Amino acid sequence: MLREKGKPAGGAQVASEAEQAAKAESDRILEGPRAPRAQFQPVPAFADSAAGRELGAGIDLVQVETEHDEEPVTSGRAYVYFWPGGVAERAHVQLRRAGATDALTVSVSALTGRTRVERGLIELPKARSDKEEDQGEREED
Repeated sequence: MLREKGKPAGGAQVASEAEQAAKAESDRILEGPRAPRAQFQPVPAFADSAAGRELGAGIDLVQVETEHDEEPVTSGRAYVYFWPGGVAERAHVQLRRAGATDALTVSVSALTGRTRVERGLIELPKARSDKEEDQGEREED
């Protein structure tokens, strides 16, 4: 059997629908698992405040730092995630009066979801890494 230029020799092409489906499934498996898309719904007790509130006249949002964002969010919309059981992601929300030099940072605790207001622009501590090169070895004397 002669091979046409640009086409594989016999047996290399997927011949039937069953083989095409098996090939597509094997490609999907090789890609690995995908995280399901997050589905957020308002908590009934807080449904009335789901639209949000204004910060107030003269209050500027400096930035929002969260664990899931690589860089602090300085404009647009930022999200701080809270999960059932009171757990939240660590976050710092920095606020300042318009034209003022002093500022406040609202820190969100990951374990309890509670907030704490602190004076100054406090940066979110970077998460510790489990990478091998980041861990020091104990030196023996």
